[in-house]
Amino acid sequence: MPVNAMNEKGISEFMVSASSGNYDVLQSGMAMTFSADDSLLLSADFDNQLQFDIEIVFDDSAGDQELKITKRPEDEIIMISFNHFVSATAFGTNNPIELGMMNGKKIYFRTWISRMGNGHHAKKIDYVFYREQ
Repeated sequence: MPVNAMNEKGISEFMVSASSGNYDVLQSGMAMTFSADDSLLLSADFDNQLQFDIEIVFDDSAGDQELKITKRPEDEIIMISFNHFVSATAFGTNNPIELGMMNGKKIYFRTWISRMGNGHHAKKIDYVFYREQ
């Protein structure tokens, strides 16, 4: 649509901003793994000031449920591993994960994962990036 052009409903621009508590929502979204065995890679770039990748991986074998967060600064990857959640239809990060600083404000990440029933299935991943106000 050309700049300043209106769509068929007469709306030329529509913006939504969100906040929760004392945090602005920078970005939120949803993605699905291609298959039950796949991980999800999110590549984040905040105005060329903060860049990193978040890889969300799953171990669907039996065992005690464990959330493991590994930060690898040498290759700018944050790995979030959900281990042994095969019996859970929905799970996620209980608390936001601090990722770093941008313009003197902390950046956080939170995710919620669901699947099409118990067992070994593809996952739907909802995610949110927050910034301190």
